[in-house]
Amino acid sequence: MPVPSGTLTSDSQGKAELWKNYYINLLNRNPVPSSNELIDAAANATLVTTISCDPPSDAEIQRSIAKMKSGRAAGICGISAKLLKAGGECIASRLTLVIQQAWEGGTAPDDWKKGIILPFIKQGCQVRMQELPRHYPPLDPVEGLCTHRAFKS
Repeated sequence: MPVPSGTLTSDSQGKAELWKNYYINLLNRNPVPSSNELIDAAANATLVTTISCDPPSDAEIQRSIAKMKSGRAAGICGISAKLLKAGGECIASRLTLVIQQAWEGGTAPDDWKKGIILPFIKQGCQVRMQELPRHYPPLDPVEGLCTHRAFKS
């Protein structure tokens, strides 16, 4: 693994420090200044009233759990998609309460702000540093479930 000086490091502690610094820089960037074009577009945007701002319902949470892929690793909370699915309505209703409290309170639990970052680079794939975010996504099933509603089409 190349260090900033261009040399290679192979010891575990050195690699861990490089990855730590890489993700600190990646995930804690300074905000990008807004452009005049973006400000104008926001000022002239039309209000869309068809998007619900109500907390997610129990049925929405159950549908989202059903759509999760089962063979994935558990997130930082240790709860896998397979376990969420096996829990049925009981787990879905409890999870709905937690998500609704976060939704209405405007803050998420601290664990939702964490994630496990796992390398999934195919063998023999040459990856440059600027391409790493595509190959090392933060993964967490519960966090993914909670953000599903915000980004679904």
